[in-house]
Amino acid sequence: MEPYLRKALRQFDNIVPTKRRDSPYPHIEPKYGAKEQFAEYDTSPEVGKQEQKHVQKVNGKFLWYARAVDPTVLVPLNVPLPPNNGAVQNVAEIIKAVMSSAAEAETGGVIY
Repeated sequence: MEPYLRKALRQFDNIVPTKRRDSPYPHIEPKYGAKEQFAEYDTSPEVGKQEQKHVQKVNGKFLWYARAVDPTVLVPLNVPLPPNNGAVQNVAEIIKAVMSSAAEAETGGVIY
């Protein structure tokens, strides 16, 4: 699956970041000592039609890879979209994080 991953990253012009990113999903810092920790609603602005199409293409390409080879990528790819099905800035950032972590990850797979 190494050639598939490299070809997909080349297709979407992914730039390998200088800082290593081990997790494809952004870490949310826990609030220690709090009695309740509430979920935060996504209030980021919507992206344009071109960026939305890009998010859909990347999501489709890496969703196949995640189902076949690396299920750790499934969590960030299945981020719920807003009710109007428009991609928002936060989802676009998560997609970029998925691509950057896939570029740095050692290819392997799941051993059953």
